[in-house]
Amino acid sequence: MKHDKELGSLTPGKIADIIVVNGDPTSRIQDIRKIETVIQSGNVLKPAALYPAIGLRAN
Repeated sequence: MKHDKELGSLTPGKIADIIVVNGDPTSRIQDIRKIETVIQSGNVLKPAALYPAIGLRAN
């Protein structure tokens, strides 16, 4: 797709959307629900702070 200079790895200067999980979902799939931080389009989001806005409780 000819975007390898911009995408495809977590490297300085590249674009990435990532989630930071408190745990290891490769060994405990339940840990995927423990999202601490989301980085999307350069914006750092803390799901626990956003949950009340949509009517959810943070764990």
